Amino acid sequence: MRVAAPDAATARDTAAALRDALPAGDDVVGPDLDGALLVKSADLRGTLTALTPLRHAWDRDGRKVRVDVDPLL
Repeated sequence: MRVAAPDAATARDTAAALRDALPAGDDVVGPDLDGALLVKSADLRGTLTALTPLRHAWDRDGRKVRVDVDPLL
């Protein structure tokens, strides 16, 4: 799963929030220079469930965080 933030500060905040919220067994890599993070998921359904409150909070706060899921996984 790829999570993209619009700038470096948002990417750092997003990475910290992901690391706190994701289930055990998931790993967050990044952010890279483009503000993107990779999430290595042990259980995709559990990861997506854990992301739901974060996605709602990011939307409420007007953060332009994008979550892309590979449909082949």
